[in-house]
Amino acid sequence: MKRTTAVRHRRRSTSRALRRSGVLAAAMLTGVAVGAEPAAAAPPGKNLGPLIDGYQPYVGQSSCNSTEQPGVVSFRSMVLAAYPGTGDSGILRGCSVGGQSEHKEGRAWDWRVSAFTQHATADDLLNWLLATDKYGNRHALLRRFGIMYIIWDRQIFRAYNPDAGWQPYSCSGVTDCHQDHVHFSFGWPGALQQTSWWAGGSFGKQTVGFYQPSNGTWHLRNTHSSGPSDLAFAFGATGARPITGDWNADGKTTIGYYQPSNATFNLRNTNNAGPADHSFAFGPPGMVPLAGDWNNDGKTTVGFYRPSDGSFHLRDTLNAGPSDHSFRFGPPGMIPVTGDWNNDGKTTVGYYNPTDGTWHLNDQNDSSAAEANFRFGPPGMRPVTGDWNADGKTTIGYYRPSDGTYVLRNALSDGPADHVFNFGPASMAPVAGDWDKA
Repeated sequence: MKRTTAVRHRRRSTSRALRRSGVLAAAMLTGVAVGAEPAAAAPPGKNLGPLIDGYQPYVGQSSCNSTEQPGVVSFRSMVLAAYPGTGDSGILRGCSVGGQSEHKEGRAWDWRVSAFTQHATADDLLNWLLATDKYGNRHALLRRFGIMYIIWDRQIFRAYNPDAGWQPYSCSGVTDCHQDHVHFSFGWPGALQQTSWWAGGSFGKQTVGFYQPSNGTWHLRNTHSSGPSDLAFAFGATGARPITGDWNADGKTTIGYYQPSNATFNLRNTNNAGPADHSFAFGPPGMVPLAGDWNNDGKTTVGFYRPSDGSFHLRDTLNAGPSDHSFRFGPPGMIPVTGDWNNDGKTTVGYYNPTDGTWHLNDQNDSSAAEANFRFGPPGMRPVTGDWNADGKTTIGYYRPSDGTYVLRNALSDGPADHVFNFGPASMAPVAGDWDKA
């Protein structure tokens, strides 16, 4: 029951553009129809890392209540906001109406959309839910939302039998055949917002560590608290500057160093002593090293900041070669920072002004004006950035070199710290990452 009309979806962000390449493949695998360009694009994505929920088993309705479950309510709001020309055909159903239905437990929703005039719009959302993500997880968002099955236009997709793809659905009439709505039934974890899309604390929390330049040792901690190192090992060289990232896209942050004397990057895929897995030169000597996923492919690569002119130079692959992105942002002599400030999956840049303790963050990796400007902390600190609460968004913090204190905040604004603790001796080089893939 496949249809073969052309895919011409447009995406309004880099992360959506990357999803586009998976839409046709997902449709071929599942049998979802691919129509003309829809009036709106799928909801915004999240950068949730490679860890993912399993497929929902079939758990049919066994009780009846009048409570709309929070995961279903939030999913409905998200879809209706993304597709304003569509409607809501309801979550709840009366206990005496029809047979067994998850509507009666508040964990099913009917999205009002026409198979005759809005097929492309429905397919845009379904392709988004069923696409393989950048880590190779099939049907990724279906699993992250905890959706159990979908019925649409005489077909059903069962999460508990995903390899079967879309299968014929026996029915009679427009409504019974789900040609005037798409039906979504959720497992209980998705209905209660316990899956990875909603449960931010379950995946990808970043914590801090420090690099000791005097002996090239790393000390990493898995919690936002004082205490001993969870990992301690040597990897470095005299005069090296530490750098961290997910170099092999396995979901774990590991270590590396930049040697300013010869502009070489030396990166390791595990957090222990041993030889570098990647060694290459990039840029002139004496720069400030950077790390980030500049193109949202799931892999961290490198870059450098030139303090003399405030320019950033970023590379999309872990090897020698020219910059893939070069631009100026901010005045000379700042301290560069990087992060996914808006949770679109792409790392962008910013800078911390040590003279006044202000932060200036850019969502575009270009010379445009900063999207965020604020003060956090006193002047003269060492900035540190990370996703401290696993919500997919990088926020800010600072390290006080006088006493080895970390001060972290979960929002991109001035305000009180969410975490304050000492870790290690004074005057170390602070680092951040998800060391234990938790």
